[in-house]
Amino acid sequence: MDYHWIMHPKLKKLGVDDVYCVSVNDAFVMHNWGKKLGIKRVKLLPDGNGEFTKKMGALVKKKNLGFGDRSWRYSMLVDNGEIVKQFVEEGQNNSSDDDDPFEVSDAKTMLDFIKSNIDTCKDIGELGSAIDSLLRGKDEVNKKQGKGPGVREQFDTSHIARETIDAKLAAEQLQEIATMIDFRFGHGTWRGILEERARRIAEAKEAEKQARIDKRKADAETWEDIKTVLIVMGVVVVAVLVVAGSIYYTNMGT
Repeated sequence: MDYHWIMHPKLKKLGVDDVYCVSVNDAFVMHNWGKKLGIKRVKLLPDGNGEFTKKMGALVKKKNLGFGDRSWRYSMLVDNGEIVKQFVEEGQNNSSDDDDPFEVSDAKTMLDFIKSNIDTCKDIGELGSAIDSLLRGKDEVNKKQGKGPGVREQFDTSHIARETIDAKLAAEQLQEIATMIDFRFGHGTWRGILEERARRIAEAKEAEKQARIDKRKADAETWEDIKTVLIVMGVVVVAVLVVAGSIYYTNMGT
């Protein structure tokens, strides 16, 4: 049987920090369950009142089986408090009219998901291109939002929906690729990429600003040189005219 605790070492090897099992049960049941099955690596968390499970939208009723409220099967990958991926069994219901499915919430499905994402990160060139494309897309969405819609578009539902969905899609894609990178190259790698990108963008902007300052300075110096040349030429012309006038009047006097 494909138990989570059997898969734990493989998940750990792929960068998963901890594996938790949440059940709508009390702490005593969870403790004895773990003890009977010899679970040591997976952390068993009791959700006695089902409050967490209810907020996850997974609380179902099993009254006809005498179980009361229970949790529908699901698994999720969480990174820094954010749900990256969630696998939920189909057919959630409160009538217990099901076969208690266990098809996609198993450990192997999650393991395969993480491995497939890591495999996509092996080609650094492809990875860099994907990151660049996503970040440019996010920047473009932010630019559009910063410009603000026109008078007509301001209240247009389709425009608002498109703008909102584009922003959410960009955020989701960035979150997915961030998780893949951290799993593949270590936690904090994505933050380092963003910080380095921000540093280089700031440097580029500063260089552009300095280039504009240098150009204005060079243009000012060039104009000063032109004025100096014009002044010198003016003085020379005046001097030539004075000399020419003197010669003319001298000749006239003789």
